[in-house]
Amino acid sequence: YEGNGTGDYFDCGNWAVAPGKFPDFAAFVRKAHEWGIKVMLWFPVPFVGQNTEAYRTFRDRCLYFSEGSRAGVLDPRRPEVRRYLVELFRDFLQKYDLDGLKLDFIDSFRATEETPPFDAAVMDCPTVDGSVERLLEEITAALRAVKDDCMIEFRQHYISPAITAHCNMLRVLDCAFESLTNRLCIADLRMLTNTLAVHSDMLFWAPEELPDLKKLKVLRPGLELGNVKKGRFEPSHALALWLKTCANVQNFEADSPEIAEYLHGNVV
Repeated sequence: YEGNGTGDYFDCGNWAVAPGKFPDFAAFVRKAHEWGIKVMLWFPVPFVGQNTEAYRTFRDRCLYFSEGSRAGVLDPRRPEVRRYLVELFRDFLQKYDLDGLKLDFIDSFRATEETPPFDAAVMDCPTVDGSVERLLEEITAALRAVKDDCMIEFRQHYISPAITAHCNMLRVLDCAFESLTNRLCIADLRMLTNTLAVHSDMLFWAPEELPDLKKLKVLRPGLELGNVKKGRFEPSHALALWLKTCANVQNFEADSPEIAEYLHGNVV
């Protein structure tokens, strides 16, 4: 969506491809697949922004309104809410031939003083926790019915042994510029599971005199080097482009098999 990306979900909820960013998103995905790259989309699952048609549709079917995010948090105790979310994610996966989804902010589903009491006439789950479990079961079943190898990623703080049944990837919480926190969170997740992929913030090479960037939105805090995965360092595309400034660099055509091997993380 055409949002400002600062944690304000005012315009978030009418999910559609932003034509100004992706004139032909299906073609973009096809080209990525030709290069051997998998494509996932990120969704802040519970939120319907105050400035969206989705909010006007579901405003009376929310657990509470988040003032900070300027968005309602949907009530999954209602079957029509769960159906809306399940169909939304399934249709995106199917329409654009995506490889997976990152489903974020699951921990925002919670009861507050604003939350309406259980009403058996319109709700089929008496508790919020129980309805979230049912929602995840329904989402997982719908996505895997489209693609049995669909990638589903969750992020701390809403990761637990129970939730790992509904995903195959885990993401460390946002901890930019906090290398120790990053490493500790990686260790926490790896102790939780030895079968799921664990991801974290990218490694960056920052200027020595870089000022404090906390709470500031920047394009990148330095040169993105890559990521450490499965005991090896996987370099980033940005690093490859930067290496053009160095001596003893071998250049390959964009559509060469060597570039495809590099983007797969293999040795060239």
